[in-house]
This record gives sequence, structure tokens and C-alpha cells, in this order.
Amino acid sequence: MTLKPLILLASLLFTAAMGGAIAQNQEAELSRSAYKRLQKAKTAFDEMDYSTAIQLYRDVNRKEEIPDSSKIRLARAYIETNDQNMAEAVFKEVGLENLSGDDLYYFSQTLRYNGKYIEAGQAIKKFIEENPHDQRAKLWENKDNLAQKLLQEKNYTVSEVNFNSRYSDFSPLIQNGIMYFTSSRPAGIVLKNNEGGSFLNIFRAEHYGNSFMSPEIYVTDFKTRYNDGPVSFNIHGTEIFITRNIFHSLIKTKRDNGFNRLSIVYSRRKPDGSWTTPEELPFNDPSYSCAHAFLTEDGNRLWFVSDMPGGNGGTDIYYVEKQNQKWGQPVNAGDEINTPGDEMFPFVDNKGLLYFSSDGHPGLGGLDLFVAKEIEGEYVVKNMGYPINSSKDDFSIFIERGGRKGYFASNRPGGTGSDDIYKFEVLHPVIFEKPQRKFQGIVIDKNTKEPVSGAILGILDNQGNYIQDITTDHDGSFFLSDTISKEITIIAAEEYFYPFEESFSLSNHEDTVMVALSPKPVYGVKGILTRAPGNVPVPSVSLFIHAPGSETDTMRTENDGSFRLKLNPYSNYYIVFYKPGYFPSGLPYSTSGRDTGYVDLNQLAGLELEPALTGKSYPLSISYEQNSLDTVNGSQLLLDAVSQLLKDNESWIIEIGVHTSSRGDAETNLHNSRQRAQSVAAYLESAGINPSRISAKGFGEQQLINDCADGIPCTEEEHEENERTKITILNR
Repeated sequence: MTLKPLILLASLLFTAAMGGAIAQNQEAELSRSAYKRLQKAKTAFDEMDYSTAIQLYRDVNRKEEIPDSSKIRLARAYIETNDQNMAEAVFKEVGLENLSGDDLYYFSQTLRYNGKYIEAGQAIKKFIEENPHDQRAKLWENKDNLAQKLLQEKNYTVSEVNFNSRYSDFSPLIQNGIMYFTSSRPAGIVLKNNEGGSFLNIFRAEHYGNSFMSPEIYVTDFKTRYNDGPVSFNIHGTEIFITRNIFHSLIKTKRDNGFNRLSIVYSRRKPDGSWTTPEELPFNDPSYSCAHAFLTEDGNRLWFVSDMPGGNGGTDIYYVEKQNQKWGQPVNAGDEINTPGDEMFPFVDNKGLLYFSSDGHPGLGGLDLFVAKEIEGEYVVKNMGYPINSSKDDFSIFIERGGRKGYFASNRPGGTGSDDIYKFEVLHPVIFEKPQRKFQGIVIDKNTKEPVSGAILGILDNQGNYIQDITTDHDGSFFLSDTISKEITIIAAEEYFYPFEESFSLSNHEDTVMVALSPKPVYGVKGILTRAPGNVPVPSVSLFIHAPGSETDTMRTENDGSFRLKLNPYSNYYIVFYKPGYFPSGLPYSTSGRDTGYVDLNQLAGLELEPALTGKSYPLSISYEQNSLDTVNGSQLLLDAVSQLLKDNESWIIEIGVHTSSRGDAETNLHNSRQRAQSVAAYLESAGINPSRISAKGFGEQQLINDCADGIPCTEEEHEENERTKITILNR
């Protein structure tokens, strides 16, 4: 859909995978000029200048093989410019086996958009297996062959209307027998949008026979020179709600990425037929977009779309209620409607059914059309099926009274323009079943009363026969079908809790089955990662936890920068903290000699991450065995993070500086420090960093940071302050 950049205004987040625990991607040896151009391409991508990024990546790739990380950005840039065929080709160059996380999910979406449902099913299956707790994985669980099922039955007749143009036409709406729609077809507008085309305008077409004829621009007192549309009227046609750009300044800042936000304005028809000056609705805000308004028949609820903070994904569906002639606060439509993807274009028919478009709910590809019915306080969402849905973008539906006919827009092949309006008639309506009632339960820590996520419960009937296993959600909750035996036994055997077994009698759906697990003694750590300077919490920091002889474990900090980590007793650990854009840090920790409970690491060390910037030096908390890198205590894990930082910033070079205390002979100290610096450089080179980007220097005792020079008595701790390694980041 060509309008996505105007509607979504969402930035893409990329997280780099690190090898070992921090994945070591094999990168091609690139020339210096190629490195520089790839850095420019990455900058253009981060600033959402996708066309420039594509050109730069392609220019380099014609001469030299670019690394997978660059290919993935190129594929994502193709997605953002709606070139799904090229996106698929680039993803396939990387290979399904080398994709993970968001990249794997977007590859499956790209394949589905291109109608390759079997391959898409394989990709989404791999995504579900690797990311079982991801909300998108839960939406797609057991639905990898959904497309084939939807295509088996033709539920509608679909045909193109006669007033489409070679431009984008969408958001059809019939009011008092007149067809209103939004279009980017030329209309004498002086200004052009970022792509060189006309801005959106509202058009109208008169009804003639079985068709709508002679569309013309809907000129009113409130028309602007920029984007106007889509629109919604009240049932009488005397009130109008318009999506439009709100330009607070004609000079766009770099932070705006070339876009202005969307807002909803309201105007009322006066007795003489003219319109009042449009006014912004109270929930608009210049920091986010509000768009796609739809007013219900009774005029008391206004549905709309927004990317305001606190939603489920890119854009969510919200509504506001009219109270005493004023609009209340926005209410998110809820988890049954909104997903981590994008929901938009809400429409409610005269029966109260909610229709909307989404690329987050499972479907045929791109944006699909869905219908939702509220049953016993919960929305049940159904894909509208084929052929109203296709592998492309299908959106902005309008249903005539009675629910048998309507209109929608799509960018499917065979139309007149980029987005076209189609009319349809229902052959087989969507059937809503009564949702199955469930008994709800929750698993908690008996001592702290906190929920236990990921707990696996075994459910037995009153005869002791196994029924099923259930895994608790992130909030410790689980659900049991109302068809289950009313007398059950629940058992649990969790690593950090004592074995649990208890019988329950299920009688009332309003009651919650409470499973309280008794915790074993815990030797753990907790803390909050903050940014230095500023002391601002840093979310989504990766923690890599190393213990000799064990596999490295990983986790992430919460949105407030906090983490809580369970450890084994009498064990030594090394913990690395890493987030792209920051210099990694690490610290050793031992549970030997500790009391049970969670130790606050903020009380023991400064848990701060500094932004990684050129011209700055950063301490590196690693240890050496004699004059070689100690690979037993986790030092290599911290260097893995440094190597990933360098791979993400290919124009950077570094200087490794190793210093010693004044203990021992000065010449020996200088020799030892040089050998240690070389051992660090050798490890980074083995991790794929070009030796030309690394300078290793040993300073011995030449640059002490305290007064502990030769002949001055000092404590062990004071001498150790001078035993240090630092890395200075420089540009080429």
C-alpha cells in the first residue's frame, strides 16, 4: 500500500545478535570505501531514508559482497518502499537458517505478501519455535497453514468500481447516496508530497444507475493544501471528521524524518450550508498521530487509529465516548483487536460489528480485513476470508445497511492504479461461535506473592489420569477449558520451587485457581541499568551470564532498566551488559559466602552504560592469566560484545591500552602490558575484526591513576586500581 509511510510513522528497531552468546556472523573483507558507504547506508536507513539506503547498499553490493547485517537492512528497506519481491530475494540471500527474531518474522510476512504460503509457513514455524513467548508467535500458533484453508472457500463476489484512477484511491464511504473517497489523483494542487505526487484529497461521485459517475474534488471551506482524508460523517451528514496533516512548521526537522503527524479535525455544517472552521479533537497530540476516524450511528462513540504511547504495536485502534457533549479519554480497543502489528481503518456497521484492517492478525498477507463481534464482554475476531482478502494490502472497508454489500480498497494486481476501490457482495457471511468459557488460574511465589511466568503445570483428572500440560503466561496466568473434569489435581516441578501437588474443585468461572509454589532458597542478583551520564534507566539491555563449565545464559532488562536473576549457590559468574549504541560493561560475581535472597548489584557496583562515541575511552573489565587473556572467567564474553559494537560501526577503529601497577620491575611491567594488549587484539581479530582497525599499546606503570609509585606503601586495592585495560574509539 503506497500510503503506509503517511499512516504508520513507525521506526524500525534492530537488535544485533552476538556470537557464542553473541553470534559471530561471517563478514566479508570489505575495502575502506565500502565500509564508509555501508555506514552511510546504515545512517540513511536509521533516518528512514529508505530509497537512499537501498541505492547505497546496491552500489556496494555490485562490487563487493556485503555482510548479512547489511543485507537484512536492505531487505527491510525494500519492505518499507513496498518492493516485497526484492525484499524476498535479499532475505533468501541471507538464508532462512541465518535469520532469527524480527528478521525471521518479517521474512515470513514478505513471503505471504508474495503469495508463497508454504514457504511462509516454514518461516513462521521456525519463528514460533525460537520465540515461543513472543505475542506474534502466540497469534500464529497452529495457524501456519491458515492461508490454504482461507483460499478453499470463495465467500464474496468482488469487482472493481468504474471511477478508479491510476493513482491511489481508497476509504470509500456512502453518505446520503453520494460516494465519498480519498485519492491522490491530481486536483490542481500546487504542493507535492515527498514522493513527488499529489497530496490526498476528498472526492465525491454521484450515484447513477448501478454505478457512481464523474468523481470530482469535494471542495469545502475546510480544504487544505496538504493531505485531507479519510473522512467520516454523522448519520445526518451535518458533522464531519477528517484526517489531515497538522503542520506546526513548514520546515521539517531531522528528528521528524520528513513526516508531519496526522490529526483528526471536526467541522459542523451551519444552517446556510457552509461549514464551521475545523477544530482539532482534544485527544490529538503533536508527538503522535491520530487518524481514520469513524463515528457510530448514535454519534456517541468515535473510533480512530493512533500510534500513541502505551499501545500494543505500531498503530492501534482506539475509541472515545461522548459525555456531556464532550469527548472522553481514548480507550484502547484491547488485546483481542490490537496486536504487535498495525491495526487501522475501523468501521462499525448498524449491527455493531467492528471491521478493521490488520497485518498483525493471521491472514493471507499484507493488510487483511477482519470483523469482530463482542460476545460476553470479549471481542471474537475473524478473518473475512477470500477473495475480499488477498496476499496484498486489503483495507478501508465500508458496509451498506443489511451487511450484504459494501466497498473496500486493495493494491492487488489487476487494478487500475496503486490502490483501487472494489465493490463486493457477501456469498457466505462470517459465522461467530459463542466463545468457550474458561476457568482462570494463576501461579504465584508463596512468599513474595509475585506471579511465576513460564511455569509448567501437569493437569490430572480425579482418577489420576493425565489430561494436559499448561505453561503460564508472563503474568503467571493460565486457563482451563470449561469442558475439563470438574475435579482435578495440579502438579508442578519447577527448578527454583519445591514440588507441588494439590487437588481443586472447579465450580464457578468467577473463581481463580490459585497455585502457590514454595520457593527454594535463592542466591540471586537484581539491579537497574542506567545511562551515564544522566542516571536514566536503559530498557532492553542484554545480559550474558557466564559460569565456568556451563552454557552462557541470556536475558533482557525490563522497560524500567531493571533485572532480576536467579543464580546457583557456591558458583562464580561473569555478567556482561550490552545494548547496541552503548559501550559494553561486565563484572564478576560470586554466590560463595552470600546469604540467600537477591543482592542489589547497584549497591556493589555502578550499573551504568555509557553511549559509545568516537573520541572517548572506556574501561574494559577483563583479566589475564600471566600475560594472556583469561578465557575461563568470562573475559571473552565482554570482548564478543566489543567485537559486535565494532561490526555495527564499521568506520570506527580502536586503541587498546593496558596499564599495570608499580609493583615489580618497570621494564618487565611494560613488556607484560604490551603482551596483554596484543592478546586482546588477537581475540578481536579472531572474532572477525580487521587488524587494520586495532591498535594495541602497553603503557606499563607509566600512567598511574593514584600515588602508588615505586617506594610508596599502598594497599592491594590501591595497586589494583592501576591494573587496568581501556579502549579508545576513533574514526578512520
